[in-house]
Amino acid sequence: MAPVSWPDSGYSFGYSDNEVLEWLEDPRSVRMTEGAYRPMVIRCPTGMVVKRAGRILHREALMQQHMFKLLDRSRLRVPEVYHYFDAGWYGHIVMEHIDDWHPMTIDDVDKVAEALRYLHTFTSNVVGHIDGGPSYGYLWDEQPKRPFRDQLQLQQFLESRLEFAEGHVDLMQYPLVMCHLDLHPENISIGKKGVVCFIDWAFSGYYPRYFESTALGYNCNVNHDLGRKCFALLDAIHEITPFTEQERQQILLHGEIVFNQISRG
Repeated sequence: MAPVSWPDSGYSFGYSDNEVLEWLEDPRSVRMTEGAYRPMVIRCPTGMVVKRAGRILHREALMQQHMFKLLDRSRLRVPEVYHYFDAGWYGHIVMEHIDDWHPMTIDDVDKVAEALRYLHTFTSNVVGHIDGGPSYGYLWDEQPKRPFRDQLQLQQFLESRLEFAEGHVDLMQYPLVMCHLDLHPENISIGKKGVVCFIDWAFSGYYPRYFESTALGYNCNVNHDLGRKCFALLDAIHEITPFTEQERQQILLHGEIVFNQISRG
């Protein structure tokens, strides 16, 4: 088989899709995630990492490689994507394994908030994901939202989900910045030199920066230990990159929109 490479990675991937599928069953592979409802992530005998989940992974792979090319790796790391393919109901990402990292702790929240401030320096004139597709994640109801043509259309959609709160959604004055939108502590790790790494980019896209705070607030409702870290990170973000009074009002309104969508479900 001729080597293939993920678009624009410059990396020649010399394995077939069937070989990757065999790694998932190889007893030498190490399972890196636990739990029936979490994606399968393994470190395979070659040293690479394979992630297997629903086909939304294609979007994750695209965004992860997009950010790998943009980021200064001394300020924020993202694993390089080597290959992507679909098999059956699942998508598969083959990516770099980064050694000598530990999960985020309470003591790391200032580092993570600084990394997030750096992430938000990347801007776009186009709202949403770089593939131009629907929006997915905690900020939307169960059905993925059709692509938003522009900020005004997104604003009108959010207004339609706002029921009883005073005020109105106003997105037009805010630049569109790269938002991760799934920054719970299990998606954040810290290197020996204090460099932060973000994984799981499936929900990310270009939105007003306060969307990040709303999504993190949603993640504060997970189990006690993770929730405690989420609240600490949220406090650090608000300390390092303070929101204006207008942004704080938008965060409150956006939080109600998310609550309304959950209640409808």
